[in-house]
Amino acid sequence: MPWCTCHVHGYWLTRYIEETRPGLLKDVLSQRTQRKELEGKIATADGKELGVFWEEMDRELVAHFKHGGKAA
Repeated sequence: MPWCTCHVHGYWLTRYIEETRPGLLKDVLSQRTQRKELEGKIATADGKELGVFWEEMDRELVAHFKHGGKAA
């Protein structure tokens, strides 16, 4: 994935998490953690298994913002 695409993906993911789980990023980023541990905390908070987190999250991002940032 080109760097700019990755940054854009990160923007929408961050925005989604803040809209659907306010304060989650502040909580998980307030402590120094490894990437997998961070992903695991976010996946758990969203009720997903880490192994399918990214695949499911991409679908959720599209659905969420397709409906103007509201639950589908």
